[in-house]
Amino acid sequence: MGKLNEIAAKLLQQGEVEVVIGYGDGSNGRVRPLFARNADDAGKLIFDDRCTHNLAVYLYKKETAKKGKQAIVANIHTLRGIIC
Repeated sequence: MGKLNEIAAKLLQQGEVEVVIGYGDGSNGRVRPLFARNADDAGKLIFDDRCTHNLAVYLYKKETAKKGKQAIVANIHTLRGIIC
């Protein structure tokens, strides 16, 4: 388990956040958004050069906002979306 996975699992186990929004492996080598809600899900998080989607959009969706406190895996595109 990598550092990202360890931190995400720890945040979820300690109740610091309800969900970690990040990237996971999809079909055919593609990357998809992943919503980790427990330590097992946190183990599926990835972060590499394929992770280019702007996940900031999920912070503002009411379906995600209802989940409680959130953490997000952010690349530069996501950071710009959060800050602006």
